[in-house]
Amino acid sequence: MTPPLDVLIVDDNDDLGLVLVEFLQQVGHHAVAVTDAEKAIVELESRPFDVLLTDVRLPGMSGIALAKDAVKRWPQLGIVISSGYSDTLSPDYFPPELKNNIFVVPKPCDLATLPQTLADAASRAQNGSRAT
Repeated sequence: MTPPLDVLIVDDNDDLGLVLVEFLQQVGHHAVAVTDAEKAIVELESRPFDVLLTDVRLPGMSGIALAKDAVKRWPQLGIVISSGYSDTLSPDYFPPELKNNIFVVPKPCDLATLPQTLADAASRAQNGSRAT
């Protein structure tokens, strides 16, 4: 069994954020949802999280820009990026500094596999096995 994770969810769809928070809490994790990257940075600066789960397309700063900043500022933070657009699911879509440091999942994500994906992202980051 995976130990409980602290997960920050960033999605401009409030309903989806709430559903993911409830689901993750039901499977034993702690989760907080915000609707944009700027709010996510405030949360990340206020307390530690194990994993950042962010949508690619957000109002203002994109999820990709958020992930790039997070990889630099919080190296122990696992990164999972979700997208409903097929073009953004290709590894070629992401800048080199993210390609090997993130997990990419389609949106809507498969709830059956999401907890393991989050655990894998947290483990990769915490064990220092990110590519540079």
